[in-house]
Amino acid sequence: MSYVMFSDDCYKFYNDNNIVPSFDDQSHRHLFDFVSMDLHQIEVLLEKFFSEMFDFTRLRLKENRPAKRFNDEYEKAKQSAGILNLTDYYVGNAYLKKIISILESSHPYYRIGENSRKATEDIVIDYFHLFSSYNEDFFEKSDDYIGVFKELLTVPPLLCGYFTSGRTEKLYKKYLDDYNSYRRIIRKNRKYEARCFINIVSFQQMMNELLFRILDTSTPVISRLNIYDRIWFYKRMQSKKTLSDAEIQKLSLASKKNSNLPKGKEFAKELYTFITQFPLHEAFQYDFTPACGITLIIPEDGNDVCEQLGAESLEKLLEWEFMKMVKAGVRIKKCENCGKYFFVRDNKNNYCDREFEEERTCLDVGSDRRFKNQKKDDVYYTAYRKACNKNTARLKSKTKAITEEGSLKNWRKEAKKRLNAVYSGTAEDKERFYDWLDLSNVEINDLC
Repeated sequence: MSYVMFSDDCYKFYNDNNIVPSFDDQSHRHLFDFVSMDLHQIEVLLEKFFSEMFDFTRLRLKENRPAKRFNDEYEKAKQSAGILNLTDYYVGNAYLKKIISILESSHPYYRIGENSRKATEDIVIDYFHLFSSYNEDFFEKSDDYIGVFKELLTVPPLLCGYFTSGRTEKLYKKYLDDYNSYRRIIRKNRKYEARCFINIVSFQQMMNELLFRILDTSTPVISRLNIYDRIWFYKRMQSKKTLSDAEIQKLSLASKKNSNLPKGKEFAKELYTFITQFPLHEAFQYDFTPACGITLIIPEDGNDVCEQLGAESLEKLLEWEFMKMVKAGVRIKKCENCGKYFFVRDNKNNYCDREFEEERTCLDVGSDRRFKNQKKDDVYYTAYRKACNKNTARLKSKTKAITEEGSLKNWRKEAKKRLNAVYSGTAEDKERFYDWLDLSNVEINDLC
């Protein structure tokens, strides 16, 4: 059984009682990568998969589906050649393989054992239950329902160990429960999106909502509240009840340390603007009551007490990770370069330390960008950079207008010194600076 060991500042994931952890995380990097992954591709792949395999309007498998073509070809070959190797004729379904690949790219949990395969099975089941409910008919016999799924999932990477004793009954019961639930929504003429009912996709959306509304320091208005007031406000939005004047006043006074926090009617106006701009989707709501299963563990060195959590799913792991972040008062924001969340230590920093390009991090790129933005309206720095580029071109030109590289280095050194001095100089000094930047080739060569 897989389990996770949580300490105050990190966690370690162990698979099947291994002594060495399969992966660990000290800065919530895996969670942030997961919520930024484009999982909506999965919905597109499922549409393509079922368009080849199943007819939802007639609630039956398609006649010319790839699995049937494979079975027919295999049976013909078997009759003529006797015993054959199944894998010699099998060609894996490209759509399901792509879903597995996406999951494995989203989080290291899915790169362990059969986790990505099992998650893909669940995704196919969720999608099938959702769209089969558009048909008023349903599978009255469990054998008919299981027969369809054996056709849908009868491919070597997905079949192994799935239709075991007892699981087929649970799967059929889930189908009936889901069917009745979705039919009630349809009768009320309510529309819904597939992303809300594919578990892993809806879970990702919910985690994005929680990070944005509870921990993100750049969230409009409510980022000025502390974490626990933000949780209270989140629950209040879930209840869809109008905030009373007393509740607004309570929030407006929640952070006395922040003198910029608006009061009274002004704050109420900002709150209602936030509620309008960022409505809380009912499918992505959270009740802050994670599943139990935590055990206190004292490691062999006896220096600390850790919490051990059975990790039957990625959802359970990330749910507990989020709760630990809330308890620790973690602050996060999105990197202005790559768009992914990162752990905030300095609130003035808007860039993470992920590698971006050619061994340069987002922080390196951001520093360059920030410096250029600061200097874009600086006429003296702009003139200095233009002169640098012009003289570098002179050195590299075929005419060798500037003959010595040492001359150019000396010119740059003197130019930078004069640039720093010009900010505190007189108007006359500034004019001399412009004149000096226009030194002739001969004058620059003389600096060597």
